Amino acid sequence: MKKNKKNIAVLISGSGTNLQSIIDHIKIGKLKCKLAVVISNKQDAYGLVRAKKLASQLILLITKD
Repeated sequence: MKKNKKNIAVLISGSGTNLQSIIDHIKIGKLKCKLAVVISNKQDAYGLVRAKKLASQLILLITKD
């Protein structure tokens, strides 16, 4: 019987190096999960570019300074 993969969310605000590590581990099967959503508070965060390759949904949070 195949188990359903857990959905995960990742919060980013910069280049997304930790996100890339998660993506890499999902791709090689070390993490048995699905990258369901990536949330960033910065529109120009490079991590969003990384996330577009695998995430089901991207969310940008606009905050009032």
